[in-house]
Amino acid sequence: MIPSSNPQSAIALRTALCAILLLVSAFAMYRLSLRFMGQIHHHGAEALMRAGYHGLALARLNKAVAKIPGDPGIHRSLGQVHLKLGALKRSPGLAINQARQSQDAYMRAAELNPLDAQAAYGTAKAVNRLDEIKRYGHPETKGVSYDPDPHFKEAIRLRPNGVLYRYAYARYLARTGRLDELASTVQKLAYTYPPSYHYIRKEPFWSPPVKEACRKGLEAAITENVSPRAARLAVSSMLARDREWAAAIEQYKAALTHKAFDNKAGDYVRLGGLYMENGEYDEARSCFFRALSMSRNRDQLMTQLYQLYRRQKQSEKFEAFFREADRTFILPQGAQILLARTLMDLKQNYQARRILSEMVQKRPSAEGYYRLARIAQADKDWDGMELAGQKATVLEPENSTYHLIFSQALKQMKKLERAEKEADLALKYEKKPSPWSLNHRAWIRWARKDYPGSLKDWIKAIGLKSDSASLYAHAAEAHVKLGHVSAALEYYKKAVKLGPGNARYGERMRKIQTSNIQH
Repeated sequence: MIPSSNPQSAIALRTALCAILLLVSAFAMYRLSLRFMGQIHHHGAEALMRAGYHGLALARLNKAVAKIPGDPGIHRSLGQVHLKLGALKRSPGLAINQARQSQDAYMRAAELNPLDAQAAYGTAKAVNRLDEIKRYGHPETKGVSYDPDPHFKEAIRLRPNGVLYRYAYARYLARTGRLDELASTVQKLAYTYPPSYHYIRKEPFWSPPVKEACRKGLEAAITENVSPRAARLAVSSMLARDREWAAAIEQYKAALTHKAFDNKAGDYVRLGGLYMENGEYDEARSCFFRALSMSRNRDQLMTQLYQLYRRQKQSEKFEAFFREADRTFILPQGAQILLARTLMDLKQNYQARRILSEMVQKRPSAEGYYRLARIAQADKDWDGMELAGQKATVLEPENSTYHLIFSQALKQMKKLERAEKEADLALKYEKKPSPWSLNHRAWIRWARKDYPGSLKDWIKAIGLKSDSASLYAHAAEAHVKLGHVSAALEYYKKAVKLGPGNARYGERMRKIQTSNIQH
């Protein structure tokens, strides 16, 4: 306590203490305000980076560093943005400058926080980028050595299970030809994260030794119970690619025993597909029924199964499976189209037509009418094809396929003007331009004696499929009709080159040469 006998001293002391407290508070508030402003700039920069505005992000990060020079996170972001900017630079000199600044920023982040694996990995990426540029012999890299290896290893040491770090290191080892270390890294990667197999096998460095290393890693994961489900699924996939169906089936079945509560309909479809490849159709059928019992979209699942059976050329088995499934689960009405398609595959058009006709009477369906049009086309029933095709286009007016088959029917009926309009609509609504739709319209125009229009379509079709001899031959004939002899000969030369087995092309070309124009 301050003695009351000296009030003036007490007042002076209190005043001094208050002044000191105010100064300390002001200094603390100043430091806090700097940190607060620095963090605002940092968060703003991260938002700009996510939006792709790397130049603006760099400006904000420089402001953040000025406010908080000792924040490792800001330096790490600075390294990231410099690396991004370097990737955008076409000039090797500018790319080198950005990579060096990225390296400096990441290394500063690592100094500030030696346990930051991201900073070590960022440094590895920056140095690796410099090493890649050096391979092209740029003058600025002459006499300079860039070795990302220790930085990759440091990142992996700090985060041993870091899948991204090991994957990037594997690519670096492949690029530098260190194949023994690559195999070891891939083995560890497959052990640590078994789903990585599905990505590794698509890499340019995939080879028999890498495959063997990957297999060993997966087997070790199974033995040591590291993600056993994913590991067994990966091994099953590997065996299936080698057509070792029985072994692939055993691995897949074993995989489904782990976390069985995660099993979905698609898992049993894939298992059934393996059984089909092995010729075990009864086992496949059991898997497919189990999938149907679990599925929330049986219509879509049945379409998938139809495609599986069709790919195996087992339409008869699918018909039997479909009828049993329909009795068991009462399949959606739309699934009846699959039965009709199967009967069409089996050339049982009468039965297919009956099923489709009953279906569209109950509920009109664009696809149902389209399939009826296809049956009529196979039977050369042009009236039926025209009627069904038209109904399909009415129900789905923006479906290219339906307009095309309607146009084909109209062409057969010699209703050429309407056929061309429908062909126009087919081309209009195509998601991807088709050379065969153009070829179809070209023949309609040909029948209407619109030879310039035919030629235009065939030239466009050739632009989409330049390896088709027939399209060149058709375009050549259009040139003949228009009196373009030299152009016709050039197109026929290309047709002969692309279709050397077609004697008609050469014969036609010789006739044009000898008789000027031969209609």
